[in-house]
Amino acid sequence: MRSKGPLICVGSGLAIEALPALFSQFLNLHKVEINYSGWAPGNGSQIDNQGLRVLSFSLPLLNDLTLSFCSEINDSGLACLTNCKMLMSLKLNSTPEITSRGLLSLAVGCKTLSSLHLNNCKGIASSTEWLEHLGTNGSLEELVVKNCKGIG
Repeated sequence: MRSKGPLICVGSGLAIEALPALFSQFLNLHKVEINYSGWAPGNGSQIDNQGLRVLSFSLPLLNDLTLSFCSEINDSGLACLTNCKMLMSLKLNSTPEITSRGLLSLAVGCKTLSSLHLNNCKGIASSTEWLEHLGTNGSLEELVVKNCKGIG
């Protein structure tokens, strides 16, 4: 699923404090990719739950979000995404603090989610309540799960 509209990519080196100013300049963003591949503590801070909260309230048109190697985001941050009423596609790559509980809050709160990719998300346990909810109550059309030990 390809989103249409503007895209911004965020990676190492962007100060978390700069996010509100950055997002306020790009209210029409449809797609955001946040990737900390290769990040090291000397590279500055990563986006955290508060940063994801800022993103969720600042970008009303967001419909496609990718979070890669974001070790500071957990279920609380994922729950903030329920504020993204137009979110259709979410890709989580190597987000170790995300659990089944966070996926359930996402499944319940993101009614327009049609594509979910989970790759190398080690914190997701065998609970499949989130999956059952998406299957019966959601609009999910595409689910990709790779290297998630707790699923399957």
